[in-house]
Amino acid sequence: MQRLIFGEFDGRRSTRAEAFLDACLEGGINAELSTNILREIWEKYVFPCRLIRDHYCYAKCDRPDPRESQTRAFLLDVMREVVAVGNAHGVDLATDYAERRLALAMMWRTT
Repeated sequence: MQRLIFGEFDGRRSTRAEAFLDACLEGGINAELSTNILREIWEKYVFPCRLIRDHYCYAKCDRPDPRESQTRAFLLDVMREVVAVGNAHGVDLATDYAERRLALAMMWRTT
């Protein structure tokens, strides 16, 4: 989860992107130069990052727990909608991407 992904919109590996990648790696940053940055951006839209942070405080908050079936179903619907919109914009997102991301989120447990 802790990585920096970046790239040119046209998918090429430019000199400036390669230089930035080298600087990141030298500085100990887990970085990756993508040749499909639009897909990376839309994948980020699908997976609500706030869910990760909030997931750890559900035991102490009055928010609905995403592990509950009704909340999970709603979240999955939202994530599927983002995948559909991304695909409608020509971004190549896997049809099961929302399900895979939600399954990953559900693996994290509060203590």
